[in-house]
Amino acid sequence: MNITKEQIDELNAVVKVAVTKADYQDRVDKILKDYKKQANIPGFRKGQVPVKVVIDKYGKSLMAEESDKLVSEQIRKIVKDNDLKIALQPKVDVKTFEEGKDLSISATFEIFPEVPEIDLKKIKLSTKEAKISAEDIQKNIDTILGHFKKWTKKEDSYKAKNGDAVNIDYEGSVDGELFDGGAAKGHQLELGTNSFIDTFEEQLVGKKAGDDVKVKVKFPKEYHSDKLAGKKAEFKVKVNDVSTSELPEVDDKFITENFGLESKEKLNEETEKQIKGNYDNLSREMFKKDLFDYLNKKYSFDLPEGLIEEQLTKLWSQVEQELTTNPDKFKNDKEKNKAKEEKKKEACKMIRCGIILNEIANKNKIEPSSADIDKELQKVMQQYPGQEKAIIEYYQKNPDAIQQLKGALIEEKTVDFIKNGVNLDKKEISTKEFDKIWKKFNEK
Repeated sequence: MNITKEQIDELNAVVKVAVTKADYQDRVDKILKDYKKQANIPGFRKGQVPVKVVIDKYGKSLMAEESDKLVSEQIRKIVKDNDLKIALQPKVDVKTFEEGKDLSISATFEIFPEVPEIDLKKIKLSTKEAKISAEDIQKNIDTILGHFKKWTKKEDSYKAKNGDAVNIDYEGSVDGELFDGGAAKGHQLELGTNSFIDTFEEQLVGKKAGDDVKVKVKFPKEYHSDKLAGKKAEFKVKVNDVSTSELPEVDDKFITENFGLESKEKLNEETEKQIKGNYDNLSREMFKKDLFDYLNKKYSFDLPEGLIEEQLTKLWSQVEQELTTNPDKFKNDKEKNKAKEEKKKEACKMIRCGIILNEIANKNKIEPSSADIDKELQKVMQQYPGQEKAIIEYYQKNPDAIQQLKGALIEEKTVDFIKNGVNLDKKEISTKEFDKIWKKFNEK
């Protein structure tokens, strides 16, 4: 076969393949003979069909099939011999195709860009770690013990305090119109938990059974419903009754019966471990964001357009899904186009960082072990109790699903590798300060 490779630029290559009749005819003839032995064509006995009839019926499709196999084989060989790092499946364009004649085929590849040398020791990043105090531990234990509270309904003259619970009926409106999810009857609300928006709970402190209260609040700007975000609302609230709570006596017997631990000290230890694990996960999320921002800014290189479009389609599909339930998300096309440009920047950042992490993983032979994969599968199964068998079968039958699982594990392992290799400024702060930083991080 006559094969030529033309490099267009650093991200694209074109391979042209000329397949002559001689290249594929022997293969086609052999298959036609096999077809002749088993061909079942009306008007002829099985195995006695003339070759010409077989050729007329199957020749063109066989020619296409065998030439396609030949071209695919050669393309794989070219990719391997030239060490091409293919970003997407090649686009194959058949220039000429006529039975019994030569074929002219062109295959276009998008290639991964060359990644510049990355010296981890030159990268300077910082990370925040939460210092867990005795107060944090006790606060967390008190929250857990809240589930064991015994509630006692008070007389109608009793005025509610923070920590008490009010049973309420409520109905909310914005600009005089009721909104979905803004009404309930017999709702038990513990005052001081900040489970309702703005100052809703504060306005019920001092109220008693039988009171009708007009509660005025403002939805936060980042509220999940765009129709309510930043809007002022009014709730008509009826207080049905007020209850006070009493905590159980927390001794070793109570701890053993309810937590399976032998003492208060062990409960403190386990609680501290859990709190630290939670804050470590949040710290890691912020570190990854800082790392990806740094890599994206520091190592700028062009990206394959096909990859960008593919990733943008995935990201924008989430927006389109949201538009089905909230068609007024964008005021006009200009706002929508601006949002799409932001998604495109996000897509580029994800791809660029993915390429860099992949390069680091390959160079340092970072791979998940069988134990890592099993552990991750266990996590998946824990999310769907009772469906463990179905989940295992799904992953056994879907190699792509396992590859996605491995890809996520490689990313996490590579992030750990980078974290251990860069100049990292670790700063220990209180949980209160950490919570403020995390809130700002989430808002961004």
